[in-house]
Amino acid sequence: MLQDIKQFKQDYRVLIQSVVGFVVLALVMIGVGGSVYRMIEPEGWLVQLFGAGISSATAALVSLLVLTVLSWFTREWVSAYQKNRFSDVVIYVFAGAGVVYLAQLLAPLHL
Repeated sequence: MLQDIKQFKQDYRVLIQSVVGFVVLALVMIGVGGSVYRMIEPEGWLVQLFGAGISSATAALVSLLVLTVLSWFTREWVSAYQKNRFSDVVIYVFAGAGVVYLAQLLAPLHL
């Protein structure tokens, strides 16, 4: 009987961790998708950054190239510990952005 209770507690913890992990994953995906959309939409961040004279496709390609080059050069400058800390921060920032984008998406439904 005691063994069954311990097994139930362990299974319950695994279930809770899985659900929380899925929620964080979903929020990160919404955050990344929302950020990409905000970046390349017709009135998005890239158009504001580069001005209306440049097409959105060109602006997206240039920004993708810049991000690729910067990530390539900075990969050797950061230690493994700092990479892990930085990746945790990036994940939680995108999860926070996912909460904001989800709230904006669901806000008109509650009017």
